[in-house]
Amino acid sequence: AWEKTVELAGQNVLNWNSRGLCLARMGRLEEALASHDKSLAIDPRFSLGKFYKGLREADLGKREDAVKSLQQFLALASPTLAALAQQARQRIEELKA
Repeated sequence: AWEKTVELAGQNVLNWNSRGLCLARMGRLEEALASHDKSLAIDPRFSLGKFYKGLREADLGKREDAVKSLQQFLALASPTLAALAQQARQRIEELKA
C-alpha cells in the first residue's frame, strides 16, 4: 500500500517519512533509512526527516551520523516539536556516552 502511495505522490516528504516509519516497525532499517533520506532529498530542511534519520542511524549503529542528524534536527525544529527535541537531546547524550 505504501509503495502505491509513494508512487502517486513521489515528491511528498510526509509520504516518504511515513514509509520509513512503517519499514522501521517491520525491522527493515536500511530501507527505512533510505526512505528518510529520500524525504530529505526532496526537502533538506524537513526537520522530522532529520529526526527519524537520526533514530534509524542510531538503530544501525552509525553513532556519529546519528548525532549529526539529531543535531541538525534540533537546529531546524520548530517550538511545536519540543517533545521530539527533548528526545533528540536525550538520544544524543546516550550516543555520546
